Amino acid sequence: MSSGMPLKYTRSLDELTDKAIPESIRLKKNLQLPKELGEEEALKRIKEIASKNKIWKSYIGMGFNDCIIPSVIRRNVFENLNWLTPYTPYQPEISQGRLESLMNYQTMVCQMTSMDVSNASLLDEATACAEAMQLCFSATKNKIFFVDAYLHPQNIAVCSTRAQTMGIQLKLVRNWEKENLDGISGAIVQYPNTEGALVDYSALADRVHSHGGLFVMATDLLACALIRPPGEYKADVCVGNTQRFGLPLGYGGPHSAFFAVSNRFKNGALIRLIPGRIVGLSKDRNGSPAYRLALQTREQHIRRGKATSNICTSQALLANLSAMYAIHHGPGGLKRVAKKVHDATLVVAEGLKKCGFQLKHDNFFDTLTIENIDSNQVEKIRRRAEQSHINLRYYTNPNQIGISLNETVEKEDLVNLLEIFDFKYDQHFKLNTIEANSVYHSNFARQSAFLTSDIFNSIHSEQMFVRYIEQLQSRDVSLVDSAIPLVENMQTIYLYILSIFGVFPFLTASISGFLHNEVEQFNTIDGEF
Repeated sequence: MSSGMPLKYTRSLDELTDKAIPESIRLKKNLQLPKELGEEEALKRIKEIASKNKIWKSYIGMGFNDCIIPSVIRRNVFENLNWLTPYTPYQPEISQGRLESLMNYQTMVCQMTSMDVSNASLLDEATACAEAMQLCFSATKNKIFFVDAYLHPQNIAVCSTRAQTMGIQLKLVRNWEKENLDGISGAIVQYPNTEGALVDYSALADRVHSHGGLFVMATDLLACALIRPPGEYKADVCVGNTQRFGLPLGYGGPHSAFFAVSNRFKNGALIRLIPGRIVGLSKDRNGSPAYRLALQTREQHIRRGKATSNICTSQALLANLSAMYAIHHGPGGLKRVAKKVHDATLVVAEGLKKCGFQLKHDNFFDTLTIENIDSNQVEKIRRRAEQSHINLRYYTNPNQIGISLNETVEKEDLVNLLEIFDFKYDQHFKLNTIEANSVYHSNFARQSAFLTSDIFNSIHSEQMFVRYIEQLQSRDVSLVDSAIPLVENMQTIYLYILSIFGVFPFLTASISGFLHNEVEQFNTIDGEF
């Protein structure tokens, strides 16, 4: 030590801790923790818990849908320590692979939604909605934020909580035509909405803009393969999550969200207000392409007075998984997945009509809301669903039931689902109105191309795909290569093994009870710390 400071040695870590930590802030009691377990014991325990969860078919929706994780992505990214262990790419010189993949994610979001700039992911859709509300306030300085009543409930709840802390007046709207929009900072709608309805928001967007507000749309990325994207409605901000792009349910998360903006407002002024971070393409000193974090708006990274968000900035691994899902499928594959989901929904809609049920909305993508059901009949349907190990959505309105379909459903699933509603299947069942009610020939049909970048159209075999993954990971430094200052959470490996990933959020404790109880126990332990 050349500074002249004297060196003091200690005989043990305990002695060092005693000298370093003041007496006044030391813990006064022993932590009440359960007996520690070895790795194998812990894994066995987790498997026991997971095996007791009831993995039913869930058609609840609300922004969460079961999906198929391509095995090539599962093996080569999700179970690969080269992708699992690297942390946030603060050092671009050792993060070029991950940064390129996150750039693919941003490109995917922009091209699916027809927006101009996207960030490199956020925590989840609900917090992305709250961040959009905060952006509207920062951009306009107005304090009234309008929320469509048909947003997913969790999105409304998080916006409401955040609004209280920021002094923003939140207005829940059911009838936009009667609403006075004076003093508006922004308005947010769900597209398709939580009941599954497709609504043309062009006129509402114009009204919001004429009053000086920003128009925000929370959307379903898979639906955007078939329906007009938010950018075509003149949305200023678009948010959502990429869960159905190859991310397991996981009892509600984690799932990467996205946050994209348009350049229309004040010549791109919204870009600097985007929460999180943006990956950009630059050049190194030799003139070669180089990726870097081009913008970070969190107070951890810049002066607090200049920060526009304090959100935890990313779900990098999950964003990379979703980007790989888009590359693996390409635009044609994504359209086939979306078409499968929509066609299955049309089949169920036709079957329900033949059973005498009334659908609330004529235009939909993957979600149906059945209305005007007698409350006794609702209970009868609920019992049948539980006997068939099927979860449906039961609204606060006791005379409505919701059904959301996903890419995992097959013909047998549709038959089982319709039988709950007394549908009698026969081989001559005709889908007379499928074309009439589909989005394919409606005003909602997407006409614009998407995922047009080379990366989504140049990989046509599993071998090429694996080589691309290997190429990216070879340009990163992970725990496989050396010690690194920050390491991604390794629990992902264990969670993947478990059937926990098949547990849907919003379930009652009787269905997810074992996992629910374990989460409560973990919260107790966490509280000790």
